[in-house]
Amino acid sequence: MHSLASNESHATKQVVIIHLSDPHFGPKHRFNPEPTPAGDIPPRRGYPTLLQKLSESLDGPDPQCPVLICMTGDFAETGSSTEFKEAMGFVIGLAGTKIFGKQRGLASTFVVPGNHDVSFTQNSPDLRLAPYAWFLNGLYGAGAAGNDPNTWPLLHDHFDESGVVLLTLNSSMYVQKDMPDQDRGQLDVDQLARVEQSLERMDQKRLHQAIKIALIHHHPVLIPSLAEPGRGYDAVHNSGRLLSILRHFGFHMILHGHKHNPYVFSEDSRSAFRTTLQNPILVAAGGSVGSTAIPLNRWNCYNRISIKWHPAAGQARLLIETIGLSVYDAEGVEALPANWAWKTLRREDIHFLRGECIPHCASGVELITQSTQEWKADDKRPEEYLRLRGNMLSVEVRPSLRPEQGYEAVAWITPHKRRPEDIPLTVEWSAGHKFKHKSLLTPALDDRFCTAFDYWGPMLIQARLEFSDGKVEYGFIYARIPEDCAVS
Repeated sequence: MHSLASNESHATKQVVIIHLSDPHFGPKHRFNPEPTPAGDIPPRRGYPTLLQKLSESLDGPDPQCPVLICMTGDFAETGSSTEFKEAMGFVIGLAGTKIFGKQRGLASTFVVPGNHDVSFTQNSPDLRLAPYAWFLNGLYGAGAAGNDPNTWPLLHDHFDESGVVLLTLNSSMYVQKDMPDQDRGQLDVDQLARVEQSLERMDQKRLHQAIKIALIHHHPVLIPSLAEPGRGYDAVHNSGRLLSILRHFGFHMILHGHKHNPYVFSEDSRSAFRTTLQNPILVAAGGSVGSTAIPLNRWNCYNRISIKWHPAAGQARLLIETIGLSVYDAEGVEALPANWAWKTLRREDIHFLRGECIPHCASGVELITQSTQEWKADDKRPEEYLRLRGNMLSVEVRPSLRPEQGYEAVAWITPHKRRPEDIPLTVEWSAGHKFKHKSLLTPALDDRFCTAFDYWGPMLIQARLEFSDGKVEYGFIYARIPEDCAVS
């Protein structure tokens, strides 16, 4: 029997992440006026700043849950002090801007360096990352980044504030001109060991209950669509070890940038020799929010991510919205900056379910062989098919994205050998006494008659089906509370 107390089984965490990557302040920054044919820079009057434009996109209702800002590198183009000064002004300005009705602050802002954030020709990590250290100290106060990048904080326990634990990984430590890491990130074994030790030192119950996110600039998993001719096919060196650590501690998501090409995919490779079941890790490769150097047919964009985690059931739901900036008019000509507009390019709504949420069949269950006559005498299914006229009730349960609720039960009608004349005129869905509203659907509105109920406790959902001959039938389906069946 499941031993979790009711308050533990109802404990969920929810957060919204604003994922920004590759703003590239400098000569290739989208929000700077382009040089004239004579080579001079025209006045910037009429050009919005990145901060101004983002503020328009992030002006919306409060999601009623914590909001974090995560930036995955390449703040600069050449790593110059001028570029980092612009980047610092942007980050501080964004932290002080109202995002969904509230200022989120620098304490809710997390950053990692990119390959353009280093002094490319210097021979040692401390010299290569000195400009970035100045940038970090300017954001978070003197002493935030010492002279040795190997001592910079990796683990950020933000559980009490947002229910989140973050890793800020430095894959740009060895980026150096004419060296193997010029085009490839690397995590040395010392950094990986510090990550592992930091996670092991955390209270493991607290860590399990937290939403866990890793930030890195370079791609830890390189899918074919992110490969570029002439730049090799390497992911971050030691990425296999990193993924093993993240899987072991149950990380939900990796955010990265670098390729200026937005993708979302899950990393769920599993060794046949592994003895434990683990959730997949969702990887969001962010596009560039501010560079003009973007792949063909791609836009400047950022990710808006909602995550709901139910630790008792081992379930995570992640909604990733990629928001793109349209800078062209209907004829494909670059529009005036005043007419640039944000548009939602794609929504990915992904639900991860641990295998333990589905009970295992008992090994001692005996299968009894029936004769055809016995089976026919016992089989009452045809009567139910006939009664509901082939309209079978279906339900799927997943974490709710409403902060005050735990689950969402999505119910719909699945036709089973249904004749056209047996399509209901209406389906009226209702649930328990706490649900003050019911859903009335018609085929014109949705031919699946789909509805959803957000809830905390289990419930029996009722469907009232009315047909064209005036007859009415009722069907019922149970929405459970998912729990980790492996916990006893």
